[in-house]
Parts: sequence; C-alpha cells; structure tokens
Amino acid sequence: MVLALQASSTDLLGGGVTSSTDRLYQQMQSRVASEVQAKTNKINDALEQKYDSIGAKEDQLIKVKGSILNAQTAYDNAISSLDDVDSELLSLRSVITDAPDNYSFAASAYNTALMSINFAVETYGTSLNPIGNVSPDWEPNTITYSTDTIVGKRSLNGTYAGTDFKITATDGSVWRPEDGTSVMQKINPDGSVDEDLFVSMSNGVKLTAYDQETGSITMSITYSAEEPPIEVSGTLERGGLGLMPSWFYRSQDSIDADLPAFSTEADWAAVRKDIESAVRKADVARAISEAGKAQTNSDMGKIDRQIDDLTKEKSSALETSLNDRLNLQSQMQSQYQVMLLNLSRASSVQQQYANIFAGVTARNPFLSVTT
Repeated sequence: MVLALQASSTDLLGGGVTSSTDRLYQQMQSRVASEVQAKTNKINDALEQKYDSIGAKEDQLIKVKGSILNAQTAYDNAISSLDDVDSELLSLRSVITDAPDNYSFAASAYNTALMSINFAVETYGTSLNPIGNVSPDWEPNTITYSTDTIVGKRSLNGTYAGTDFKITATDGSVWRPEDGTSVMQKINPDGSVDEDLFVSMSNGVKLTAYDQETGSITMSITYSAEEPPIEVSGTLERGGLGLMPSWFYRSQDSIDADLPAFSTEADWAAVRKDIESAVRKADVARAISEAGKAQTNSDMGKIDRQIDDLTKEKSSALETSLNDRLNLQSQMQSQYQVMLLNLSRASSVQQQYANIFAGVTARNPFLSVTT
C-alpha cells in the first residue's frame, strides 16, 4: 500500500492566511494602544509638573499679596481715623467760638473732643495703625510689608496724629496723661507709676507759670481733698497735634487776675492758635497716609500683574497640553493607517502565494498520490 501525501496551501504556508492576519492586527492594535497611553501619560505628567511649578509661585505671591493687603488696610484705617480727627477739630473751632457764653461748659466740651481725637487715632492695633502712638516719645509708627517673593521689604513711616504731652519734673519724675482717661499720672525716675498720685485733669491741675520759649512750666496739683496742693515744676513736651487739655490754657492775664483757665479772651486766643496748628499737622498726617496708600496700591498692582501672568501661563500650558494630545491623536492615526495599509498589502501578497501554491498542488501528482 502506498500512503497518499496530501497537502494544501494552508498547511504549507503555516496556517490560514486569515488567522495569521488577525493575529497581526491584534498585535498592531495592542502596540499602538500602549504607545498612545505612554505618550499621553508623558503629556499629562508635563502638564502636572507645569501646574505644580505655577501653583508654587502663586502661593508665594498670595503671601506677598496678603502682606501688602495688611499695609493697605493700615493706611485705609489711618485715612478713616483722620476723617474723625478733622471732624473733631472742626467742632473745637465751634467750642471756642461759643466759649465766652459759658467757659466752664466750653472747657468740658473741649476736653471731650480731645479724648475723641485720641480714641480715633488709637482705634486700631499697632500693626494696622500708622498714626497711633507707639512710643513714649511719639516716634512715628512704621508699616513694613513684603514686596516680592524673595527678600524684598518696604517700610513706610507714619506720624502720630493724636494729642499727648509729658512734663519732666526737676526731680526726674514724669507727669503724663494715663492712656484713654482724663487722669494725669506720675511716673517715678525708676519707671514705676506712683500709685498715690493720680490727678484729675478736669479740676486737679492749675497752671501757675509757663514759658513758651523754653517749655518751662509750673503747676499746682491737687490729688487729695485731705492734702494741700503740691507744686510741680519741669519742662513741657508736646506730642502729635500739640493740643493740650483745657487746664493748660490759662494766660498770664488769667493768672494775674486769679481766674481759671479757659475764661478770658487771651486764653481762647491761645487755644485758637493751637487748633490751627493742629489742623495743619493733621493735614500733614493725611498727606503721609495718602502717600502710604498710593505706594501700597502700586506694590499691589505689581503683584496682581504677576498673578495674572501666572494665570495666563497656566492657560497656555493647558492649551499646549491639549494641542499635544490632538497632535498625538493625529500622528498615531496616521501611523495606524500606514500600518494597516502595509499589513493589508502583506496579507494580499500572502494570499496570492497561497492561491498559486494551491494551483500547483492540484496539478502535481507527486503531491497528491492515492493507492
């Protein structure tokens, strides 16, 4: 018996053409999908890194912006407080105009207005108040803030716009108003407060001598109904607007006539002079505050522009990322189409060879032998 040898194009070409092509298609799709995913991840990572970098810069600028905002608030506070100061100074002019009719009432109204001025300029804390009193010698407050994300700082000086004074006595002690009250206190040379000497400035102090040129002053102080008045001599220094309580406005005419303060034309003339001086000083304080506000506005504008630039940079980065994805999609589609075309051509050639081989085997008796 002779065994028949039967063969076909499928056997001789290593399997069916269709199944071979399908496998190639699957391999190609898998490779293209992996490549697309890898490149997409790379684009996403680049965008995330860009966003992180921009975000870090934004965080730093926001901190600077907050620092400048505090400074802006400080000068807004100052300007608002100075509006109140101007209003009180205007009321003081009216008080002096009406003083001849009732000098005792005028003195009380005057002292109340002084306290209102001090309340206005001390409304806010030190860090938000360029016109408040921050030292015993009335040195101007300084508002300091950041101007950039590195080490840039700007310091702007304010000016004290309240009313205060101190009298340095010949024994080294200092007499000055207690903050927020109508009481004058004695501070010993060692810096301690004399708890036995708190004096009402409404009725416990009488001016007995004053030299405007040197600031030399003498007062009669009554601190207890059971004790006789004491005499204190020293040197007067004024701070801020330079206004003094009503007891100070006792001219030499009033002293010679043994009249109280705030009771004669000479007294009122001295008050008017100090009020006009205070108005000019308040105007200076306003100019300083408005200049500070203008500077902080300028610095804030620079930071806002930098933040806007970062926002634009973020939008540009997103746009670039989207374009990269679209380009990737277009590129991979083109590459995929080329690969499909090549595979299609290879499959066609393989099929042609299979058809030719099939025809050969059909005519070759050695490849188809039967018993």
